Amino acid sequence: MDENLLEKVFDAGANTIWAEMKKLRGQASEQKEIMRRRWVWELIQNASDCTPNDKKININISINNENKLEFSHNGVPFTYENLVDLITQISSKEGDVEEKTGKFGTGFISTHLLSEKVTISGVLKKSPDMYMDLNLLIDRSGISYTEIRDNIKDTLSTIVKMKQNNNNEHNIMMQDRWKTSFSYDSSNSLETREAITEGLTDLNKSAPFVLAINNSISSIVYDGIEFTVDSEIKVTEGRLIRINKKSKDRIDRFNILIKSEGELSILVFVQEQNGRVTEVLPFPDKIPKLFCNFPLVGTEEFCFPVIINCSKFDVERDRNGILEGNQENREYLERAVKLYDELLNLGCKNKWKSMYNLCYLPKSKDSTVQKHFRAEIVNIYEQLPIVDVNLNGNYSGRAALKNNTQDLIGIPNWYVSEEVSNEFWELVNSYAKFRIPTKDTYLEWYKIGQVKIDIPYINKEMKNKSLEEFKEKFNGNIDPLHAWLNKYYSLWIKIKGEDDFTQDAWVLCQNDKFIEASKISLDDNIDNVLKKIVSDLGDNLIESLLVREVKLPEDIIKKKIDNRIVAKRIQDKINQILSEETLSNKQRSIEHQGIFNRLTNWFLENPKPSEELFDQLYNKRNLLSTPEENIRRFKIAEKIESNNIEYEQLDDMINNHNRIAELIDNLSSMSGEEIRSQLVHISSNSSYAREKFNSMLEETIKKVYIYLYDIEKYHLAESLEDWIEKKYSETVFRAKKDGKEIRIVIRPGYQNKIIFYYDQEIEALDDTNYELWTYDGQGNTRMITLGDILRTTGFTVIPLDSI
Repeated sequence: MDENLLEKVFDAGANTIWAEMKKLRGQASEQKEIMRRRWVWELIQNASDCTPNDKKININISINNENKLEFSHNGVPFTYENLVDLITQISSKEGDVEEKTGKFGTGFISTHLLSEKVTISGVLKKSPDMYMDLNLLIDRSGISYTEIRDNIKDTLSTIVKMKQNNNNEHNIMMQDRWKTSFSYDSSNSLETREAITEGLTDLNKSAPFVLAINNSISSIVYDGIEFTVDSEIKVTEGRLIRINKKSKDRIDRFNILIKSEGELSILVFVQEQNGRVTEVLPFPDKIPKLFCNFPLVGTEEFCFPVIINCSKFDVERDRNGILEGNQENREYLERAVKLYDELLNLGCKNKWKSMYNLCYLPKSKDSTVQKHFRAEIVNIYEQLPIVDVNLNGNYSGRAALKNNTQDLIGIPNWYVSEEVSNEFWELVNSYAKFRIPTKDTYLEWYKIGQVKIDIPYINKEMKNKSLEEFKEKFNGNIDPLHAWLNKYYSLWIKIKGEDDFTQDAWVLCQNDKFIEASKISLDDNIDNVLKKIVSDLGDNLIESLLVREVKLPEDIIKKKIDNRIVAKRIQDKINQILSEETLSNKQRSIEHQGIFNRLTNWFLENPKPSEELFDQLYNKRNLLSTPEENIRRFKIAEKIESNNIEYEQLDDMINNHNRIAELIDNLSSMSGEEIRSQLVHISSNSSYAREKFNSMLEETIKKVYIYLYDIEKYHLAESLEDWIEKKYSETVFRAKKDGKEIRIVIRPGYQNKIIFYYDQEIEALDDTNYELWTYDGQGNTRMITLGDILRTTGFTVIPLDSI
């Protein structure tokens, strides 16, 4: 070679290596982290370039005594040109070749992060049929440009001599004897050992994808762990590559689904069963999203939800990304989006589990290109029904995050920890009338979806609202409202603290409206009658009283209202009314008299508390009732007593009276069956009447049993309890008479009457083997015959055509 030309080669190589070594030594911590992960891929990539035709290579990484790392492969031996490329870092590969993985380019310098001196051993191919042993030291430890240049010159001289030396030559060697190794001294520093650890950790994550992509590699072994391709099958969605990871005591399987179009492909982790994809699995943390047959370390945050591999990507010089402004690269990305769309639709159609693993997108950086593709991807996954959802508290199948035919899916917020977040999900599930992701998936969709449901969101639905308005949003299928509110308020305080709650929360008052927590007062066991009286007198007390069913910490409620405060308000209001009546000679209104009557009744029922609470009014309580009012009330009481009506019956009678009045107003629009049904409902809704009837029925059953048990021709169960347990219905019982099965219908008598209530009684009386028995409550137990019925009812004609 011409001496001047040779000097220019030395200069060019020295300039490149000196610049790269300075950069490697002076990198910021972020860049150094990338290089710590990159070195292993540079070595594997160079090994892959040494694959023999139609064969595969094996790669091995070993660490000897923690002070030496050796990388080896059984690819084709070095040529003289390869060594020149390696020593000078001036690649002989043409710049416009199709494959852009590179071979012994500047990326190899990243391996000097492990050691600035590398020993290369193996075989040198001198000619097509002649080989020789190789042992060469590559020294990049020079601390100046001159030292680097001198080292290059010395190393090139060494290989020139090797080329000229005919000693130790061999004939053609078989591949099973080929071995090329790179040895790095790893004992120099803690930083070197950290670089080895990070590189091997990265290898562990990405090796399955590298093997799935690169047919040239048969196995990768490091630290007793072996990665191999188990099998490859064609599936509807593309190719399914099964990768085995074998360690000392276990074998792990990785299933990688590849969907391809020419030199472009996308890759995902999946679960499969008998060759059928069933679930999408998450990618490991810090996995590069872009591959150019090998991972482009530094693309972990590239805005794409799956791995894209393209052997024709135009990559950055440091292989930490692609040239986003390159038109070909953009076209590859557009095609990748199309493949993603097809894959997502297949997953939706085949109901793959965990579809959220196909939707994670890192936050967009300033890159215009990535923002564009992010928008396309989001538009794809938001429109497909891939989210398992609950609706109104129950599972409701799958829905889309967003489309034109249904409401958006709301995603419960993440709070503090998974345990607390799950509590909040339970609250939203009990509250929401809209779709939310299921409990086992919502935390994953929270990382993806846009519509978040948080504490302020629900609080906003209470702000200035009535209880009825809030109920329109509340499904109530799991928790009753007050129980739900207690959980909601308690969780708010747990998550955000009492100060935040007091400042922002809206809570439910006794007037069934929500007000600010800072304005709330505690109902300190206020008597309900007094509370109603003060409200009827125009005091807005209940508008600030927390509903009793809701419990809040005492520190939150600054004000308590008790009977003493309420009594003072009542007393002040009534004194004002009495004063106005006296000064204006004003007649008392019916409304005020009604209120005074209720207070007077309370005085009568609670004399001691009345005297303590109403220190002025109680002593002049006679002013609360006029003589005319006293006479009117005495007349009402006399009427009630004269009709043998007990005090406890009055509420039920009044309620039933109102219901019957309403029924009469609607008679014209109701059928006979509807009228009967309503009358039965009115009767059964009288709690007093029902209680009294049950008592009478219980006594009648007992009396009839005792009476019949002693008659020889009747055979009943051995005990009353057994008889009751084996009854046909509430009032129909089993018995034998003269050895024949009969039914005993039992009805209590009341005020010398028997009223039939149950349909089963009529059905039993339709039978021929029945008897009707009663007890009148006055010591008489007797059977009612057909003759009794005809005589007492006055029936003399029975129309047969109606039977």
